Amino acid sequence: MDLQHVLDNLSKLSTAEIARIQRPITQGEVSTTLFKRMNPGKSPGCDELTVAFYKKNWDLLKGPYYRCLMESVSKGELTTSQKKIHYQINSEKR
Repeated sequence: MDLQHVLDNLSKLSTAEIARIQRPITQGEVSTTLFKRMNPGKSPGCDELTVAFYKKNWDLLKGPYYRCLMESVSKGELTTSQKKIHYQINSEKR
């Protein structure tokens, strides 16, 4: 089976599904991902600050953290520190 055959037989997204995945990420989604889906002892960034640290200080950090994520989304590019952690994570998987 070739790639074109696979692509031709994929189901298409509905208009509602497209709108849902293209909407902006909310602060609530960021909080849920950070605190409910990540290990509290792990660091989501290259600064080695743990999820537990972010949770304890979230009222102070949520605005800057969210703005940083949204800046990356709007520019379509990771920040230097985000690129560094992405590289580290992928290097560890090998």
